[in-house]
Amino acid sequence: MFGTTRLVVGEKAITDDEGVRLAEIRRPEASLRRLLTSARDGLRIVAPDETLLWRMELPDGPELKSLWVEDAAGARIGDVRRRRRWNPLGAARYDIVRDGTAIGTAACGSLGDSVAVTTASGDEAGTARRQSDGAWFAEVRPGLGDEWTVLLVALAIGLEEVRAVQFSG
Repeated sequence: MFGTTRLVVGEKAITDDEGVRLAEIRRPEASLRRLLTSARDGLRIVAPDETLLWRMELPDGPELKSLWVEDAAGARIGDVRRRRRWNPLGAARYDIVRDGTAIGTAACGSLGDSVAVTTASGDEAGTARRQSDGAWFAEVRPGLGDEWTVLLVALAIGLEEVRAVQFSG
């Protein structure tokens, strides 16, 4: 999809590690009408030529409980669902599900500033870590396919959206 396995996910754009803009992150416009529908409408990830790459759920609370991700045609790439098990370290764990079957897991750092994604077979799919400037550096294992890139980047975006809610008030 992007031609690279190393991505920087900022507030408004996704670039490669050399700063070349690969996609724009578009949030729903703020309005009273959108207040109730923004999570359903989701965020849109758009290529520089204005082609829709994918849509994803806009998290709307102080923690990431679930996150859906759809391709441009509206087909579900995957759902990220928080596990309900208590974790003494405070680190969130998620199941990544497609068509009712777990295809992987994600483990977040206790501060919500990192995530590691693993396939159902136990192979590392990729990692993302929040940088001091607020952008996320994501690295996807080569050869796994675009869906893993999309899922990892969507998780980084979702975690940053949640951080914004947590630290806004």
